[in-house]
Amino acid sequence: MSDDIAQLVESQQQLEAGFEDAVNQKSSLGAGDAGHGDVRNAAADLRNNAAVFALALKQNPLATDNLEKVQSDRHVAVHHTLHNSAFC
Repeated sequence: MSDDIAQLVESQQQLEAGFEDAVNQKSSLGAGDAGHGDVRNAAADLRNNAAVFALALKQNPLATDNLEKVQSDRHVAVHHTLHNSAFC
């Protein structure tokens, strides 16, 4: 189970990096809808992966507290990134 969780964490990190790249690309393109679809797709991928991650946490109650904290922190970071990108 810990290997599965490690794989999910790695996948989440890769998705976060992809999301950040999409946000940065959209910001560099300026205002308008250019890149908006990429950001939306990256955000959807993050949401889907977070659901899988949450399911894995429910299946491993010994590590739930620590992993829920990590997931919560990542959610705050993604929200902060989205909020800040809206002002770029």
